[in-house]
Amino acid sequence: DVLASPLHELTKRLIAGHFGEALTADAWRKDR
Repeated sequence: DVLASPLHELTKRLIAGHFGEALTADAWRKDR
């Protein structure tokens, strides 16, 4: 569990970053 916790946090951060990037690009495209 000690090893799984940081990995889970990292995964959540990577997923959030990926989706945040995609949403930002999508909004930027719509803005233009």
